[in-house]
Amino acid sequence: MIEIGDDATFHETVFYLHNMSKIRVGCNMQLKQVDLSLGDFAEAVFGKDAYIDEGSINVGKSAAIFLGEDTRIEHNGGVKTRWYVGERSRLEIGNRCIFYELSGIIDLRKNVVMQIGDDFTINGNYHIYSRANILIGKDCMFSCDISIRGDDGHSIFDILDRKNINSTDAICRERGIVIGNHVWV
Repeated sequence: MIEIGDDATFHETVFYLHNMSKIRVGCNMQLKQVDLSLGDFAEAVFGKDAYIDEGSINVGKSAAIFLGEDTRIEHNGGVKTRWYVGERSRLEIGNRCIFYELSGIIDLRKNVVMQIGDDFTINGNYHIYSRANILIGKDCMFSCDISIRGDDGHSIFDILDRKNINSTDAICRERGIVIGNHVWV
């Protein structure tokens, strides 16, 4: 199902929808050179006056992405934006957020929730990779070259029983990242 609001514009944009997936595009929304792929039962909702310039957004099975009103993902050259929302995960971005781009990657694994509050800004070359939930408050400002990891990139094994003690999905889900309101990173 695709619902498109009044005065929405699309330029070199492709939608790939799988079984029972939904896209809702708000009034005056602009998509320019965007590839949007939705897995089975996935959902993408873009608020009014939102804008995405050159990006690839892949939303996995039973996953969702919500982009608030007047939120902008801008492209200023370099590698285009790449966002992946894994199976049964959610990416919720508030109103009036700006992603200034040279390149940007968000990669949320299975069963992850990432929430970004209103009036968030981030400069280019960011990389967010997580198997843990992430909450970023309102009115936060992130500089360029920011990397956020919601897991440990190197597994540590107990020498006696050889079990992974730091980076299984269950351990990552117990942890999370919380960044409060009005934070500058």
